[in-house]
Amino acid sequence: MKKIIPIGCLLLTAAMIFSAQQNDFRKLIGPGPLAATIAAWQKTATPVAASPLPPALRMTFVSISPGSFLMGSENGDADERPVHRVRITRAFELQRTEVTQGQWEAVMGSNPSLSPFKEPNCPLDNVSWEDTRTFIVKLNEMKDGYTYRLPTEAEWEYAARAGTTGDFGGTGNPDEMGWLASNAGRRAHPVAKKQPNAWGLYDMHGNVWEWVEDWYGPYSEDTLSAPRGAIEGDRRVRRGGGFYFEARDARSANRSGLIPSRRDAHIGFRLARDPNPASGQEMPLSWFPSVRSKGVAAVLPKANEIVGVNRVSCPIVTHDGKYLFFISDLDGKAVPYWVDAGFIEELRKKELQEN
Repeated sequence: MKKIIPIGCLLLTAAMIFSAQQNDFRKLIGPGPLAATIAAWQKTATPVAASPLPPALRMTFVSISPGSFLMGSENGDADERPVHRVRITRAFELQRTEVTQGQWEAVMGSNPSLSPFKEPNCPLDNVSWEDTRTFIVKLNEMKDGYTYRLPTEAEWEYAARAGTTGDFGGTGNPDEMGWLASNAGRRAHPVAKKQPNAWGLYDMHGNVWEWVEDWYGPYSEDTLSAPRGAIEGDRRVRRGGGFYFEARDARSANRSGLIPSRRDAHIGFRLARDPNPASGQEMPLSWFPSVRSKGVAAVLPKANEIVGVNRVSCPIVTHDGKYLFFISDLDGKAVPYWVDAGFIEELRKKELQEN
């Protein structure tokens, strides 16, 4: 059997998939070229609704793929040790910049910044960890197809490093990467004016400190998968340094903890988000590492019963909680195939154990 090669995600709308039953899928698909099959679906599609987010709130996110890295530093403070391997097991998206004053005001209707420079594109400051929760709840109530949250501490450092192992991501020069005591003039600056790191993220070093999700606590020497920090505590972690601080405070590994109610003129945050696995939403193959790395025939139990399988779509979440794949054989026939979500999760767990 020819090797299966994942193809680009098929653009199918939520309303169409939500309304169809599995038997209807089979009738509608039938035999035929894959391109014609997609076109048939699109003809019955309901137009996608415009984003419910107000124009002033439009934010740009970077897709972060799964991977592993060494978290911590032997050159830093005691709370950065022991250095330990961390696996980020699922793709997520991280905001390209820190949340700005304009974005906060679009959701909350006010601007709490203590900066004398009230500029929509400057990073928000003077927010507590608890304030970020209020913002996130309101943002998620807008229901734009994503679940917004703070990044975990491990996700933040993984993204800040962007494949690097030194003290700073990007060029490795802190003055090129961020606004610090050495170059900021004791004030925050508009976002995205310094160099981005290798993954396209701005101001991961300096400008304002960034709250993350985790409680502050000691590291473990064990290899960890998708860690979420201490179970409980009295301080939340902040990362990244700020305009009033030296470069050593902006290192990728540097961390500190503050009480969740603390507000200050140099503390802000950036958002992470995950796509909601709602009915009809197509999930990227990066969410399915076994499928991506081993091929469909290796992980979909009945795929090898389809003679000459050579292509497969990204999975789509159906209304009954299953994942729908479209499999195309050598003759171009498109065959729908459903997999229980639990089966995919078991594959994920097994793969993590193997690695």
